[in-house]
Amino acid sequence: MKLLIVGCGYVGSAVVRRLREVSGDGTKPATIYALTRTEQRIDELRGLGVQPVVGDWLDPLSLKQLDGIDVEYVLVSVPHRPVEPHGEQTHICGLTNLSGRLGGSLQHLIYLSTTGVYGDCENELVDERTPTSPTRIGPAIAVAAEHWLEANSDHSNLPSTTLRLAGIYGRDRIPLAAKLLAGEALAVPREGFLNLVHVNDIARMIVQILPKKMQLPAYLFSDGHPVLRETFYRELARRCGVDDPTFVDPTPGDSKLRRATSKKINPARLVEETDFVYQFPNYQLGLADALA
Repeated sequence: MKLLIVGCGYVGSAVVRRLREVSGDGTKPATIYALTRTEQRIDELRGLGVQPVVGDWLDPLSLKQLDGIDVEYVLVSVPHRPVEPHGEQTHICGLTNLSGRLGGSLQHLIYLSTTGVYGDCENELVDERTPTSPTRIGPAIAVAAEHWLEANSDHSNLPSTTLRLAGIYGRDRIPLAAKLLAGEALAVPREGFLNLVHVNDIARMIVQILPKKMQLPAYLFSDGHPVLRETFYRELARRCGVDDPTFVDPTPGDSKLRRATSKKINPARLVEETDFVYQFPNYQLGLADALA
């Protein structure tokens, strides 16, 4: 397997570790490249067992180093943040530049999107049939990229699958844990549902579907057990050995308020198609690992 990771951060690093675990079971080790914008990450990536390629997917001239690197698989795990002058087209720009540099051996590109593309569904159950309705710039960037990939998948060198990920957590990444430990009030709405998925399960799912031809262009992925926001933070406080959290209303316009939508993500289609077995099927087991 020859894999290029564009955006080898929290999730990408977990994918690298998972591939190394698989090769430890006797499978031939994967050759993994990682596109990074800064030379400062070269040593870090090499330490992961990754071959760094310095370049910016938004700058086509900087991607010349990809010439001659013939990869079979690509993982795009780039934050959904606008970069001017591209705005909502930021990821479309990157994907366009990337497609011009990939050779003819590409078998599958996986694009990591977000369940934020559904906006606020007022506690309703959401699956692949639910229309997208992004209310923030980040999910709007993701939706635009999803549409571009679907339009180009059949008649280009970009056969792709989109994973719309729920809230990512794991070791070194637990929402608001630092504020709880410091005894600070949480400026988030206490009502509404959180949808979560442990980073290890994301990595395991990605490695599982990389070599597969999937039935749908886009899938939802969470642990399938939405939890009320207040319940989650009370359990987190208990496991941290601190007092129950206090909640204060976010100020109008606060980004936390815009992100605090409520819906119930249903990942059943992807789980059934892949026969996936979770390592962390609920947030209680996930927190036990993340806080270890």
